[in-house]
Amino acid sequence: MREYLTVPGLPVALADPEQARTVAQSRFARYGGLENYRKVFDREGVDSVAELALVGSESDLERELVGYAGAGVTELWPAVFPAGADAAASLDRTRAFLAQLGSLG
Repeated sequence: MREYLTVPGLPVALADPEQARTVAQSRFARYGGLENYRKVFDREGVDSVAELALVGSESDLERELVGYAGAGVTELWPAVFPAGADAAASLDRTRAFLAQLGSLG
C-alpha cells in the first residue's frame, strides 16, 4: 500500500496575531477569488486565508502545528510572511523557528 503525504500550504508569521491576520488578509487576498481555495474556505467555515494563517508566538504556532499533526498532516509548506513593526525581524524569527522545528524530526 502506498503512503501519501498530507501537505497543507499555510501562511505563517511569528507576530502579534491581530497585526499578522491583517497583513495576511491583504497579502493573500487573491486566493479568495480562486475556486479551489473557496472550496477549502467553505469546508473549513472561514471567509479568507487570514483565518487559516498560523500566527502568534512560538507557543501558539507550536500548539497549532501539533493540532495539524494530530489531524494527519505529515508535512507543512509554509508561506512565511512579514508582519508587525519590524517586518525583517518577523521573517527572521519565523524562519529560525520553523528551521528549529524541522531539525527536531
